[in-house]
Amino acid sequence: MRLDAQHGSANVQVWERQSGELAAIATIWDGMTLIFSIHPQELSEDLMAEILSWGIARARALARRVGERASLFVPIRADDRQAAALLERHGCSAEDWTFLRMERPLAEPIVAPCIPNGFTLRPVSSAQDLAAATVLYQDVFVAGSSIIRDRLALMRTSDHVQASDIVAVAPDCSLAAFCLCMAGLLDPRHPAHKDGWIDLVGTRLAYRRLGLGRAILSAGLRQLRSFGADQALLGTTSWNSAAQRLFAAAGFRLLHEIRWYAWAEDG
Repeated sequence: MRLDAQHGSANVQVWERQSGELAAIATIWDGMTLIFSIHPQELSEDLMAEILSWGIARARALARRVGERASLFVPIRADDRQAAALLERHGCSAEDWTFLRMERPLAEPIVAPCIPNGFTLRPVSSAQDLAAATVLYQDVFVAGSSIIRDRLALMRTSDHVQASDIVAVAPDCSLAAFCLCMAGLLDPRHPAHKDGWIDLVGTRLAYRRLGLGRAILSAGLRQLRSFGADQALLGTTSWNSAAQRLFAAAGFRLLHEIRWYAWAEDG
């Protein structure tokens, strides 16, 4: 097995077999999150330890640039006991919450959006719309602007991704709710299938409990199905019971849980 760093970014690393086939890939996302994937035939504690060591080294290098103490977050499947034990031996501690990955087959019926009187649903259609929608994303999610930036970058570099922003417009023409959805990524478990993602869905505080969340989520699911996606996926946190109820009512079921581990540099 050999290392190959010739893949365009110091924050992306691949591990290859001697034959050149991919064994594992890891990336540092947003400066402090280590995301990795290992081929099932190459899964070993030694390789996981090597990936973690690389991630810690990159976190330290990035932190030194801005004069801060290094930290790293590592999400893993909550039922992955081998990875959990390794992370704990290397000084990582588990967060007290989990991230819920949920899925919904798009072949199942999708109810028609029921929009409150005076509100309208429409796609984001201009740069001005996108700017206003980004403000709305930030009002609901602190990370909204970075997610929009990353999604636009993906759209520029891929010919296979279809994405759509849907917004709910209030009677005073302000944006009241949003749903960002994307399709075109293949499901690695079923290569013949195409996944659709509900990346973000939310309602401004002043317009909650009107049914806008249900309406715009239904519109997003219909959009994904029109893109040719076979199933919709999304994620939410274990503490967000309101979101879990919304998604369950729309037909989503729990796929698996992800637990986050945190590492911080001493000193």
